[in-house]
Amino acid sequence: MKTNKFLPLFFCLFISILAVSQTKGIEEKEYYKNGQLQSIGKYIDEIETGEWKYYHENGKLKSIGKYIEGNEAGEWKFYDETGKLVETIKFFDGKLSDNIPPIQKYLDKVVSLELYEDEPTKVSQKISITTFISTSDTKGFVNYKKVYSNIDWSEFNKYKYNVYKDFVVIEFIFHNEIKYQYSDNESKNKNEEVYSFSCQIWPKDEAEVLEILKDWKDKRDGNY
Repeated sequence: MKTNKFLPLFFCLFISILAVSQTKGIEEKEYYKNGQLQSIGKYIDEIETGEWKYYHENGKLKSIGKYIEGNEAGEWKFYDETGKLVETIKFFDGKLSDNIPPIQKYLDKVVSLELYEDEPTKVSQKISITTFISTSDTKGFVNYKKVYSNIDWSEFNKYKYNVYKDFVVIEFIFHNEIKYQYSDNESKNKNEEVYSFSCQIWPKDEAEVLEILKDWKDKRDGNY
């Protein structure tokens, strides 16, 4: 019985082509009824991957961004039918998780509070994609650290604020639970689940910060 000496070579070549296809993906194009390109991108195992572009029916770019395992990732840009950039959104695991309120520079201004008589309190507030960390340091008093983690900004519900004599407190409230850890220099510790966290700003920044938060929330809610 004769064997085809080219058969093993054929199978090796077929497997190599298949492997390259699975690694690089298969380009997919969709078109409008008028023949204009609607979208272009690649699939791997029928899942969107890499850069994708979407177009308006007039041919202008509508949006561009990257997928990772079928989820929007990183920065996506959106354009109107004239080609003007109207919005840039950052995604994390397909969610608007890193679309955080842009108020860090106002939090950085609050470096000291008069919480105790004649003893200024050094404070720090850091807001990020998944955490909010607040620290307080007063000589001779209880110094604490509060860590709010597992924050998912796609589950943001609302914010509210209270005005006090020396500062303004802004509270961010979520639909889902947030992990909260408290520790201080007296070895007291607390771990629980909460639905909000609060931060402080100076009264002189109140109007500006509230306007920024309103614009930020309106964009999240699609009211723009």
